[in-house]
Amino acid sequence: MITKGYIFIGLIMLSLYSMKCQEAQILDAKGPQIPVYSLSGIIRDIDSDERLPELILKLEPVNLLYQSTYTVAFDTTNNQGYFYFPMLVPGNYLLKIDRNHHTVCEYKVYLTRSHKTVKIAVAKPLVTFDEKYAYFPEQPHFSGFYWKYSGTLIGITDWEENFKTNARIYEGNFVKGFKPVGKEPIILHNNSITGLAYLDNYWTCRAKKIYSISPKTGQIETSTSIPHTILDLTVAETYIWASTQERKILKFNRFPSQLVQVYRPGIVEMGGIAWDGKNIWISDLANFHLIQFDHHLNKKRTYKLFYVDPWYQSHLIEALNYISFDYEGHLWIGNENALFEFIIP
Repeated sequence: MITKGYIFIGLIMLSLYSMKCQEAQILDAKGPQIPVYSLSGIIRDIDSDERLPELILKLEPVNLLYQSTYTVAFDTTNNQGYFYFPMLVPGNYLLKIDRNHHTVCEYKVYLTRSHKTVKIAVAKPLVTFDEKYAYFPEQPHFSGFYWKYSGTLIGITDWEENFKTNARIYEGNFVKGFKPVGKEPIILHNNSITGLAYLDNYWTCRAKKIYSISPKTGQIETSTSIPHTILDLTVAETYIWASTQERKILKFNRFPSQLVQVYRPGIVEMGGIAWDGKNIWISDLANFHLIQFDHHLNKKRTYKLFYVDPWYQSHLIEALNYISFDYEGHLWIGNENALFEFIIP
């Protein structure tokens, strides 16, 4: 009888111990609670403000330098341009937005509260498969180029020699190559040449000076100092237009000393400028945008430019320092000695 009592008590103790162990295992399995956050938003066209459906979105966790390594979530915008990512842990993310199979936006997100809502405006992608190269003898990288109405491409390049800046203009095409204008290079004291245009003479600039260069000799005929640092030049009808480091667009009446008008288009970091016969185009280097304006500098359309290589890989063109339109109305973007041709829809 005593033996049975001990056995009964032992079974009760064993059962209680087992229940305690199971409870401990359950508590250990839960561990510390990680907060669960979410991200949602609406994506619109940057020009029309129209909500954009069927955009593909990828969300990637990133480090403090916003370098991503993998994708944690995918989504597609609905008919109202809306997206939603649930079940996220707090931290830094990069939201990549694809429009027509090209990544038109990489939006940085920092989740610090349970739910974050964003509104994002994206540009239209403009795509080319056409890449050509212009080679100049003295220096392979040009500092500006421009299409003449005759269909001739002119480019200018500069290089350092004996503590001075040498520059030379070339004319030609992709089939026959490019020949120098004049017998000797242009000698400048310092600073690099930037930008090129043609209106009877060649026009280029260096720091806060504009130079008129003879098509026959390839040498400077006149120079004019202005209170702006010019980045690129173009010709619209009988006017010379210039983009500047001071975020202004200058319009000259044929001669740089006759400033007609100053525009402030609201671009933080300007690059190239071009005229297509009806509109002024200016590149926005901060956002990698190419923006079309009317001749009063009213904004019309915004593009992001992509080059698709022979292996069908899409590459964003970030170097938009020099742009020009040819006689057929095709847009050309210059990057070092590479030229990309685009057809505007």
